[in-house]
Amino acid sequence: MHHRDAFKAVKAMFKSSFSALYCYGSTAPLSPYLEVYRANHTIAATTGFVLNLFLFVVIRECTRNSTQPAKVLLMVSTAHDLWYCAFELFLRRVIYQTDGIMYVLAFGWDAHFSSYFNYLLGIIHFFNMTQNMMVQTVIHRFRYHIVCSTTPPDYRFLFRNLLMFALPSLYLSLSLKVALISGTEKSYDSAMTQLPEEWRLVDGSSNVVEVALWDDKWTKIFVLNNCLVAGVAYHMCLHYIRMCYSSINRTQLSSSVSSKTIDHRGQFNRCLVAQTVCMTILIIIPSALWCLNFITKAHGLYLGLPSMICLSWFGAINASIPLVYVKTVRRCALDILFCRRRNAPDLSTMSKVDETNSKSDRKH
Repeated sequence: MHHRDAFKAVKAMFKSSFSALYCYGSTAPLSPYLEVYRANHTIAATTGFVLNLFLFVVIRECTRNSTQPAKVLLMVSTAHDLWYCAFELFLRRVIYQTDGIMYVLAFGWDAHFSSYFNYLLGIIHFFNMTQNMMVQTVIHRFRYHIVCSTTPPDYRFLFRNLLMFALPSLYLSLSLKVALISGTEKSYDSAMTQLPEEWRLVDGSSNVVEVALWDDKWTKIFVLNNCLVAGVAYHMCLHYIRMCYSSINRTQLSSSVSSKTIDHRGQFNRCLVAQTVCMTILIIIPSALWCLNFITKAHGLYLGLPSMICLSWFGAINASIPLVYVKTVRRCALDILFCRRRNAPDLSTMSKVDETNSKSDRKH
């Protein structure tokens, strides 16, 4: 009976904490449509945060050597997704587009901050979104560097690339913020007259904090920059995937590699490719639709909804991919969940694959 009461107390505490987090930032009751929209965003960000936190622990536990390439690559991706989901849960901003106007609605803690601090939060928010794509590109580039290098992997190369690829994300974030500031200062009142009732609160007010208009030159500059940067980054990502697979297949055919090594290598490669597919479906395509809505000045009640739903679920789905594709991670996760003694192989066996590739390439 004592354990049952303790479980009920913990359950009640968790439920009250989640309710407080869910409702915080609301100034008035929401319309049913906005309530569902916010609920999806909150559930997605919470699920992503929990899954990435769990995955971070699993990767740490199932790798004995902290400098193994497989662990480092998974850690980089997971750490970024963890930060991304935490920030999404904190901010919970959503967008609505129609007739060449983008409305930014705030349902998170930022509703209680000053406008100047919100400028900074907005820059960080879009920076995190763009970095989802950039981090994946950096991972594939470093993977190719490991495969082709004749020396042990240089992790300074990885972190230099992370910093280098963060610059385009920062530039795009600043470009979007300039467009939002310009649109808000010039056309906020006129844009609000066109906001449908479904996007307003029950009392007729709204949570719109910023607007951007396609007729503004700064918005056109941002959309053009966004298309160029996203296109180049995505092309680089696909290029390094192809080059990495080509090098690995050549090594596999020209050297004696055990079936176990081939299996581990295949798991890790499929994991990275699956994460790239996830990025394509949940980031690249929604971003393209978002830009297309601007350019065509499309009219609709639910425009912007697909983009935000996909972006909000990216962290959760991306975290589940290593748990599905990498057998070592999956076994370790099950051992931790069920408090079993770990018998799963170490992730370092995957990293030895890269050493084999390097030595073989050096011979040939």
